[in-house]
Amino acid sequence: MDDRISPERVIDEMAKLRRGRGLDADDAADKVGPALRLLCRVDDDDDPTVVRDKIGELFTRTADVLPEDLRITFLAAFGLITEARHVFFQDRLRWAGDRFEREERTVRRRLDDACKLVAERAIAQYRQVSPAGDEQQPSKEWYTEALYAVLCLDQPTPEAFEVRRIAAEQDDVRQIDLAVTVSGPTAGSPADPPGLEMDVIFGGTLVRRRMASTRRFGLSLALPVALGKGDVHTFAMRFRLPSGDALLPHFVCATEQRCDLMDIRVKFAEKRPPTAVWQVTRVFQGEVQDPAHRGGLVPLDAANEVRVRFRGPQAGFAYGVQWNEQTDVAGDAMR
Repeated sequence: MDDRISPERVIDEMAKLRRGRGLDADDAADKVGPALRLLCRVDDDDDPTVVRDKIGELFTRTADVLPEDLRITFLAAFGLITEARHVFFQDRLRWAGDRFEREERTVRRRLDDACKLVAERAIAQYRQVSPAGDEQQPSKEWYTEALYAVLCLDQPTPEAFEVRRIAAEQDDVRQIDLAVTVSGPTAGSPADPPGLEMDVIFGGTLVRRRMASTRRFGLSLALPVALGKGDVHTFAMRFRLPSGDALLPHFVCATEQRCDLMDIRVKFAEKRPPTAVWQVTRVFQGEVQDPAHRGGLVPLDAANEVRVRFRGPQAGFAYGVQWNEQTDVAGDAMR
């Protein structure tokens, strides 16, 4: 087991990093300690912007499973929430306290709890990828050449479809792991998961489905034949959302590996079209609904559809669309 990382070391480095402007500080990259650099796989030649992005992505992704009060307090402490990007750490904590109507002492306790949970989960995830605790990048058995995702909101039961073309980067690739995040007020827990139905339309067999977190489903897809290095394979999946669930109004995709092309469409119900749709580009998944991250307006066509395309999207960030609240069902996030 790697003795360079421990919850205590990570928590100590977090405490130093959140001072001042947090991740917005000019010297934030210089304040990232060795344990966090290891967990985020920071390279020596990464520029400060890349370092901040890697830290922010780890914090946002890892905190995503926390209870709302802990998650918001944790992200605010590091300046990862737009409304809480105050100059001083104390002011960011005060913002979190005002949001939940809690005293400063209570907010600090919750921040301590959140830091401990985030540190433990980040270390566990790191060791799953690197059991020996080395500093190598995660193995890359395959990457996505093209991802086509469609959300249909004109059906009694909302459905999302994914068609993905992958390419093997090594021999004997027999199974791939994916994930789907259902983001909304009705998202469940491992004991009470949301009723998300998943089907493979073609190109593989679903061999494992599990709740990776309170909102995130882990999937394992067995391929029909083993892929050799350079081989290409296409598969398609369907996801059905419970008709009674009111989810957040966005549909985004994020990948943890290389992706050359994302093509995302949403078809809205004819009688309930939104009045505005915005593009979402390179946003932390936990901040997709933040109006500050709205890109340009995306017009609906004559079929009440929108389409956005992204070439070479950066791993770990969400891309897609969000819309106003007039339409009362929404999408998920595919990984």
